[in-house]
Amino acid sequence: PRGNGRSGRPPTKEGYSLDAIVGDAVAVLDETETAKAIVFCLSFSGMIGAALAAHHPDRVAALITISPNTGLTPPFPYRTPEQFEARHESHEGWNKYNRAYWSEDYADFAAFFLSQVFNEPHSTKHVEDGIAWAAEGDGEMLTMTLDGRGTGTLLVDDEMYRRIDCPTLIIHGGNDVVTPLAGSERMAELTGGTLHVLPGVGHTANARFPAMVNTMVRDFLADRLGTWKPSRPNGKVRRGKRAL
Repeated sequence: PRGNGRSGRPPTKEGYSLDAIVGDAVAVLDETETAKAIVFCLSFSGMIGAALAAHHPDRVAALITISPNTGLTPPFPYRTPEQFEARHESHEGWNKYNRAYWSEDYADFAAFFLSQVFNEPHSTKHVEDGIAWAAEGDGEMLTMTLDGRGTGTLLVDDEMYRRIDCPTLIIHGGNDVVTPLAGSERMAELTGGTLHVLPGVGHTANARFPAMVNTMVRDFLADRLGTWKPSRPNGKVRRGKRAL
C-alpha cells in the first residue's frame, strides 16, 4: 500500500486511512479493467481485504488472508497502543515496537521485527530480504501508516465482517507472535469462512511454506469457485521415485 515500494508517500496520517487504501485497491481494479478479483492478503492487509469485500462485494470473488490483523480482538500485550506510546528506559525486545524508538533507531526495530515475523528455524534469507525491503522506508512513514488507521470513515467492527459474503479462507500460524489467532477465529465465525491453523508456523506462512499454502489456496478455490485443480487418474495420486 501507500508508503511502500514505488507507491506514493502522503505527508500526513490521513493519507494512510483505511478509506484511502481501500480506494486505491478499487482504483487498481478499475485501471486494469478487472471486474472481480480473488483477493490475497497478509497481516494488516487482511483488514484492507475485508473492508474491500464488505464495502465492494461486487469486486471480490474470494478473500484469502494469512495471519490477518482483523481489528476484532485485542493485540498481544506488547503491541498495545499504550506500549507503543510508552517512554521506556530501554528498548529491548518488543519495547522496540514504540513510537519514540521508530524515530531513534528504525533500522534496529526493523531487524528485530522481521526476526519475529519469521520466527521459524532456518529463516535467515527471509529475515534478510525483509530487512532490505524495510530499508526502503523510514520510521516517520511507518508511524503515519499506523496513525492513519484511526482516521477516515470506515468502521472496522463485527458488522463489517458480517457483510462479507464471498468465499473466505483464513490461514494462521500456530506460533504467530505478531497477530493473535483469536482475531482469525472471530473473523471465521463472522464470515462463515474456512480457518486453517498451522502448528509451529509463524506470521508469514505463505513465505515460509509456500507449497503447502499454495496447495491449500488452490484446493479451496477449486471447491468454492470451480477453478482448476489437477486430476487424479483412477482416484490415485501419482508419486515419483524418492531420491536417495
